[in-house]
Order: sequence, then C-alpha cells, then structure tokens
Amino acid sequence: MVDAYDGMDVGKLKYFYYATMRAGDVNNDNVIDILDAVYITEKLNTNDRNADINFDGIVDSKELQYVKQNYLLKNPDASANKPPVTRYKGKVLEDYIKPLG
Repeated sequence: MVDAYDGMDVGKLKYFYYATMRAGDVNNDNVIDILDAVYITEKLNTNDRNADINFDGIVDSKELQYVKQNYLLKNPDASANKPPVTRYKGKVLEDYIKPLG
C-alpha cells in the first residue's frame, strides 16, 4: 500500500525542470525577436515598466542590449511554437541598436 497526500504518492522522488528565463521578451510573445526591439525603441526615454528590463526607471539603450544578447531565443515552456521575427518594415535588429550607440 502506498501512502498518498493530495493525490500524489508520498515518499516517491519527483523531479521538476525549471527553464532559465532570459531577459528581452518585452511584448510577451514567448520569443525574443525584432518586435521586442521595436517595442523598446517606441518607449525610449520613458519609464514604461514592460520595456524597462533592468528596473532602473528609464527605458534606454541598455534594454536593447538584453534583446541583442538573447536574440532569437524562445520560451521552452510556451505552448505555441511561434517563429521569431527577424525583419520589421525592412529593418533588422542592428538598425534599431546602432543609432543608439
């Protein structure tokens, strides 16, 4: 007889996998792509909480560095497998980052 608590066997070893979260998905579509860079550049010099990745109170070029560092990563726990967008209105990621230094 196996003891149970709240529907789970007691005394059995259970493993859980926790995915490492990466900064940069500011539009919450489970992928870090050009659309995140577009969102950040639209919110530059504001205190928009969604775009302020590093919590310093201002959206600036530092936020775009997170997007660049984690570019094209997908959330492994997301149910939808959305492909990352690499071009937006004819521009690529560097077109958004380069003018800001």
